[in-house]
Amino acid sequence: DDLFMLATVSKTSVYEQEALVLSYKVYVATSVNLTNLGSKMPDIKNCNVQEVELPQQKEFKLEHYNGRNYRTLLWSQYILFPQKAGELVIPSLTFESIVAMPMQTNDILDMFLNGGRSVEVRKDLSTRELKIDVKPLPQGRTQDYYGGVGDFSVSSSISSTDVTANDAVTLKVILSGTGNMKLIKTPEIQFPKDFDIYDPKVDNKFTIKNGTQSGNKVFEYLVIPRHAGEYEIPAVNFQYFDPSSGAYKTVSTDAYTLKVAKGEGSESQGNVSYVSKEDLKFVGQDVRFHTTGTDLMKVDD
Repeated sequence: DDLFMLATVSKTSVYEQEALVLSYKVYVATSVNLTNLGSKMPDIKNCNVQEVELPQQKEFKLEHYNGRNYRTLLWSQYILFPQKAGELVIPSLTFESIVAMPMQTNDILDMFLNGGRSVEVRKDLSTRELKIDVKPLPQGRTQDYYGGVGDFSVSSSISSTDVTANDAVTLKVILSGTGNMKLIKTPEIQFPKDFDIYDPKVDNKFTIKNGTQSGNKVFEYLVIPRHAGEYEIPAVNFQYFDPSSGAYKTVSTDAYTLKVAKGEGSESQGNVSYVSKEDLKFVGQDVRFHTTGTDLMKVDD
């Protein structure tokens, strides 16, 4: 009862992908001199585990527990995202601790000469096994569901709505909120067929704080319209599951009308600014040699 580690969870029943917090706190009686405590990460099956960054300078707090006063310390903490319905088992975890204990002797002279000496003793602190009930997500998902579980909003911006053919256009979709941000897939957008479309860039701007994962996730789409005309870039619908209400919700961005003007010498006239997707693959590569007929000329780096 003088020294132990306690494992606790914020919830014992959650939906798939719904976040819960797992905390490990050490309890030390005021008479115990704890000098060292090892670190260990839980191995939890069918679960995405993300560690919460705690302050490096750890300070004990006084806490009354089971009728006794203890010095307590939040030693480690994790956010769990269960990936499978059913029973989620958080196994027992053992931490190695070192305690300084007074050296005892019956020799009066030794007590006089070496009074106050201590010896380091190892003690293993084991937590109890925990079980979480993970409920499956209900029916009702559509093609606009990308794995989001939490509370979200969505917005968008576009670099320009008036361009010329072969100009690049950047569309940003910003997902904001709290939930399983890291696990959300990239939304699919149905751009006009004659656009060149590149793989979207994803920028994670979320943090883990106060037991939640929140912030923004930015999806950046680069497209190039090849022909003049007026095109519709549709709204992005983002469906997510809200555990607090037990229902699916959908948020949407604005749609954009893109006006593409015919550039000078564009299309059939051979616009010199035209860059194909194949050409872009070679951007950044070094050109080592240039060949003309039988002559070979080296190009300096």
